[in-house]
Amino acid sequence: MNSTQHIPKAEIHVHLEATINPDLCRKFAKRNNVKISDDIFGSQYAYAWDDFYDFIKKYDIVTSVIQTPEDYRELTYNYLKECAESNVIYVEAMISSTHAKLRGMTYHSFLEGVVEGAKEAKDEFGIVSKFIMNGIRHLGPESVEKTAREVLNNPHSDLVGFGLAGDELHF
Repeated sequence: MNSTQHIPKAEIHVHLEATINPDLCRKFAKRNNVKISDDIFGSQYAYAWDDFYDFIKKYDIVTSVIQTPEDYRELTYNYLKECAESNVIYVEAMISSTHAKLRGMTYHSFLEGVVEGAKEAKDEFGIVSKFIMNGIRHLGPESVEKTAREVLNNPHSDLVGFGLAGDELHF
């Protein structure tokens, strides 16, 4: 057997917002009246970028379409469904309340959407997921500290860590 499909897998380094496929990105953009340029898409199921900093720029564009807790629920569920179809049994995804708050969500409503999507996927497919909250480096130390304090002040059984994401060179 040459396929790895039958082997149980774990996904332990993925940024949830970056898992949005182009179809779902377009759907959210339309639903939330966000204009996005087609030049961010390299192909039907991929994005195009030139280097890490271009990736960060495109990442920020893509995350701009994720505007509601329902969007986060749907994104989480769809990603975990795709994982389960590849026999992934455990996912530890990084999430960013900072991006959600930039779109008007609260920390709690954002996290509720993510956790709800994860619960639905677990109930339907048996996939287990946990999350690592990220502070965004290039938004400055104050932003990172604020996010860290929110995590510390609002413990949640599905949050298993805190990390940093974003521009590593200019932080």
